[in-house]
Amino acid sequence: MVSGATVSSGGVEMDHNDEQPVPTDAEIRAAASELRETIALKSGELADRLLARPEFGTEDWKRDRDQRDTPEGHRRLAHWHLTKLRIDRAADIDPVGNVLNARGFGASWQQIGAAYGISAEDAAARWERSATAYIERYSGTAIIPARETTTSATETETTEDRPRNRIERSR
Repeated sequence: MVSGATVSSGGVEMDHNDEQPVPTDAEIRAAASELRETIALKSGELADRLLARPEFGTEDWKRDRDQRDTPEGHRRLAHWHLTKLRIDRAADIDPVGNVLNARGFGASWQQIGAAYGISAEDAAARWERSATAYIERYSGTAIIPARETTTSATETETTEDRPRNRIERSR
C-alpha cells in the first residue's frame, strides 16, 4: 500500500501508511466478538461478587447449578441477570443480552425497568419484541423447555421456561 493511501473498511474511509496494519472487516468482527465475550464474563463475575454467589466449582456452586431449572433457580438467575443489567447500565453497556436473559428466567418488565431506571411500560416497549422473538425462536428446545405461565407487560411471565443465558459463561 502507498503511504497515506485511503482504505475503505466497512464503509469508513481510513488513512493508513505502510507502517500501520489495516485490519480486515473479519478481524474487526472477531475482535468485537471477543470484546463482547470479555464484557459478559466480567459483568457476570462482578454480579457474582456483589451477590455473594458461591465460587465456581464448590459444593455450593454445584448445588445452585443443579437447581437452575427449578422455580427457585429461575428466581436466582433472574436476580443475577437484573444485577448484571444494573452493572451494564452504570457502565453504559448495551443491555439487550441481560434483558433477554432476565426476562427468560422470569423477571417482569417492572423488575427489568427498575434495574434499568425506566418504567415497566418503557422497558416492555423497548425490548418486548426482541424478547418475544428470542423466546419464540427457542421455545421447546433445550434452551427453553416448555412450562406454564401467564403473560403481562408488567408482571412476571411464566408460560414457558425462558432461554438459558447465551452470555452466562461464568456459571
